[in-house]
Amino acid sequence: MKTKSLIVNFPGYPFDINQLLPVHQLASVAACLLAEGHETQICDFATPDTMATLFPAEARDTATALADYLLMDSVPNPMTTLHLLWRVRTADRAYRRRHGVACARATGWLASARHLDFVVLHLATADDFHGAATMAEGIKALRPGVGIVVLGAFADLFAVDLLDAAQAFDCVCVGDPEHGIVGLADSIHERDSWRRIPNLVYRDGGRAVATERRTVVNLDHLPAPAYEQEVYPAVAAGDKLHLFGIEESRGCGGSCRGCPQAGGPGRDREAGPLSRRTKSAAAVCDEIEALAGRYGASAFRILGSGTEASRIDGVASAILARGIRASYTRTVHPAAADAPGGGAKRPEQCEVLLRGLQASGCVGLTVHAETGSQRLLDDHFGAGFTVTQLERVLRGARGQGLFTVARLTFPTPPDDRHTRAETLRLLERTMPHAAPVEMPLVLPGSAWYSNAASFGYAISRRHHFARILRHRTQFPLPPDRWRLLPQGADTLSPGQAIAAHEELLCDIRQQGILAAGFDGAPLLAQAAGHNGPLGEFIVQLQRDLLTGNAPAVARLVARFNQGIRVAGTRAGLHPYAPAEKAANN
Repeated sequence: MKTKSLIVNFPGYPFDINQLLPVHQLASVAACLLAEGHETQICDFATPDTMATLFPAEARDTATALADYLLMDSVPNPMTTLHLLWRVRTADRAYRRRHGVACARATGWLASARHLDFVVLHLATADDFHGAATMAEGIKALRPGVGIVVLGAFADLFAVDLLDAAQAFDCVCVGDPEHGIVGLADSIHERDSWRRIPNLVYRDGGRAVATERRTVVNLDHLPAPAYEQEVYPAVAAGDKLHLFGIEESRGCGGSCRGCPQAGGPGRDREAGPLSRRTKSAAAVCDEIEALAGRYGASAFRILGSGTEASRIDGVASAILARGIRASYTRTVHPAAADAPGGGAKRPEQCEVLLRGLQASGCVGLTVHAETGSQRLLDDHFGAGFTVTQLERVLRGARGQGLFTVARLTFPTPPDDRHTRAETLRLLERTMPHAAPVEMPLVLPGSAWYSNAASFGYAISRRHHFARILRHRTQFPLPPDRWRLLPQGADTLSPGQAIAAHEELLCDIRQQGILAAGFDGAPLLAQAAGHNGPLGEFIVQLQRDLLTGNAPAVARLVARFNQGIRVAGTRAGLHPYAPAEKAANN
């Protein structure tokens, strides 16, 4: 039986530049459904119009004062902080009411679709839960026979908890959703057959049932993500940034102790536990050329943080060999970038890899640095690389002219004034363009979660999910600031952790390094016609998002989508020419 479905992305917190990007996972799931003859459409509400609806003029005063405070370089004033946090709580309550009204309107529109069999709700973060649950209850009330399916990064981590918390959710697609979504569509009204569908968690007689886990072993076998107008209208209408994600790999071969991928429960008879799976360089280039032909796109994000260096180099070489006119950003693991051959970690290997990236059109690089302390890298993060390797990658990336983002985590329980100083010294030696700092979040599947006490964390497995929901992002704070965490720590109270986090951000800014930003910033700035320093563009973008300046964000989206078309038709890549070595350089 062929079905009709709607795939819905309604963000719980849309004031983040990443929300304006097309959702690759949803486009991939839609492509799989279409390939089997099912009818589906992606309803993506993460647009400037939604931002304008959720951020009316009366919310601007608090947001503007908060933006002025968050973007200044001085140490936070405790009394000012308390006053602003009180205003944030008031503004957040009003925002939640507006969000609920917007969800109800969207629910009525979704439920009015004719011949609808099921709705897929996207849960990427904890912020998305309350809106998704509200929409599921509303759809069930209006259309009891319509199935409600949930998928996304957050749903993958908390599948059983989600089913307990929201009775309107019928099932959760976990792991690689492409394996389960087609079988589920074929049997959406035949619940007795769900046990034979892989990658599914659902309720059966009051208990949660998890079916067999399977992974997509060869990413080349997946159909190309569906961004066509009739499938993903928000993309075709220009309501999303045409900065498309090109999936290069899934999974990770690392063992980072804070990462759910490293220690998660996923199993597959062919591929092993959450093992790394890659797409061929030819398939990556094919997808780039297809999107360039359809949208004139000349800017991309290469997705997959666990890719080994030989694959990274292979994609760069393939882009050069085909003469593709494109700019792109990507993430690298320090250990992989510093050992492209998989053997001896020689400095020239890292230089060769980074030179190839720059020559092939890479303009931005994200490196998960975590900390500048070797002790913490070894004992707490299990990162698998040294500070020397990390320094070589960061310094080399900046030397090749790549916009370099060093992502840090602070404060963890073993952090002290010495580890903090080591992190600041690392940044001083390497001078990345941006060094955003996240607070540690303990997630199921990670070693931090399984052995919390040994890593200095205090968690309640019974209440962990509820605490994660309670400690969502508050409006109009950015997602990574002034955040209470669901776990405790042996060394710092929640208030002390927030203060330590804010003070480190202040010290980073005083070093002349941006304390926020993402590797796609150069692409946005260039295509949007920004001629000043890149730091000014990033700070202004932060301000526009924090103050809910939807018209300015909409103009940025329009200028970017037009700008990448111009760049793709008029600009080509210049062959790499190494600069002459200067004395004592």
